[in-house]
Amino acid sequence: MTRRDQPISATALPRISPAIYPRNMDATDLCHDSMAATFRDDCFRHCAHGDGYCDYRSMIVNADIAQYAHDKVCEIRDKQWMAIAFSPDWFSEQFARTGKSQAELFHFLSGRLGLDRSQVNKSILGKRKVQPPEMPLVWEFFGLDPADMATAMSARHLPGSTPAPQPSPNATRPEFQPFAPAPRIPVFGHAAAGDDGRFIMNGQRIADTFCPPVLSGVEGAYAVYVHGESMEPRFRAGETVWINPHQPVRQGDDVVAQILDADEDDGSPPSAYVKRFVSRGSELVLHQFNPPDGETYELRFPEQRVVSVHRIVFAGIG
Repeated sequence: MTRRDQPISATALPRISPAIYPRNMDATDLCHDSMAATFRDDCFRHCAHGDGYCDYRSMIVNADIAQYAHDKVCEIRDKQWMAIAFSPDWFSEQFARTGKSQAELFHFLSGRLGLDRSQVNKSILGKRKVQPPEMPLVWEFFGLDPADMATAMSARHLPGSTPAPQPSPNATRPEFQPFAPAPRIPVFGHAAAGDDGRFIMNGQRIADTFCPPVLSGVEGAYAVYVHGESMEPRFRAGETVWINPHQPVRQGDDVVAQILDADEDDGSPPSAYVKRFVSRGSELVLHQFNPPDGETYELRFPEQRVVSVHRIVFAGIG
């Protein structure tokens, strides 16, 4: 039997007097007549007590009106009753209806799900939401119809309210987006090298290497390979150093210095050195960390022989 087919005892509730509702009312009148709202409220107030079951056919003489009223008010009652499932008032009504206690509910849920007393008490008082795995067990504990459980789960919003609109799915399949080619800069070669790390810059472009961010968009940026051990441990033989030919050089910067081998430029390519910059005035002073035998830590070159001093801004294995 469903809830609508289970009328409560006629002596359990006060009856609605049919005298206040005309016997000639039809189903349409119940929807539109001015007293329809009063009729609905009276019926709901009477059926909302006890176990919630009420037979409206015993309250109104006209059978058609009684059946229609029974169906309509039960529909309203169902929506409101389901909306308050698991609320504090709902728990109170269920305890009163069944005669069961909070302690019994705690022991029941504790044995099934391991809930502690604090969780159960908070759920009863409305301070904690009853979780989905607990709902069917609470329903079972109070002996309620499982079919009503499914209805309650599909009607969790308040009567008259509408669920918040959900945005339409807008996910799209990812598409391959080719990246622009990464910029490259030239590695310049050498013709010969010395023990002190000297090499001859012949201007030959022997390779390309990646462009570090610090040189992005820098015109004339280039790279060279380190030769010899004169700058170890700062730079090791075979490492690549990247140069910005436009950035000002400060004391303590690592540099690539190009020096003519004679006081006069005879057209020969200059020698190049990877060293630490010390100073530049009437002469250029460079420092090396690991000078070869017979050389000092400082190298000095007359200013008139200096072709360029370019700052190293990046280093590594290119």
